[in-house]
Amino acid sequence: MSLPPQPRQRFSWARASYLGLALCGLIFPARRYGAWLLENGFDVGALQVALTQTPITAGLTGTVFVVTTATVVFIVAECRARRDPAAMMCVPLTLLFGVAFGLPFYLYLRQRRRD
Repeated sequence: MSLPPQPRQRFSWARASYLGLALCGLIFPARRYGAWLLENGFDVGALQVALTQTPITAGLTGTVFVVTTATVVFIVAECRARRDPAAMMCVPLTLLFGVAFGLPFYLYLRQRRRD
C-alpha cells in the first residue's frame, strides 16, 4: 500500500524575494559593521560619534530608529491578529540585526503561511 502523492508546493516569487532580501539585509550591513568593529572595537562613544557626526548620518540614524520601531509594532500587532506567536521571534531578530533583516524575514514567514 503506497501513500498518496503529496501536493507539490508551487514556487512563490514573493516568498523567494523576501528571503533573498532578508539575507541581503543581514549580509551587507554586517560587512560594514564588522569592519567598523574591527577598526574601533566595541566603543559606544565612538559609535555615537559616528552615528551623529554629520547632519546626514544623524538624520539617517533617526530614520532607522523610527522605521525599526514601526516594524516592531507592525510585527507584534500582526502576530497577535494572526495568532502566530512563532513569528514573534522576528522582534528580537529585528532589534539585533536591524530592520533590513527583520522586516523581510517576517514577511517571508507570513507569506509562507499564506502559500
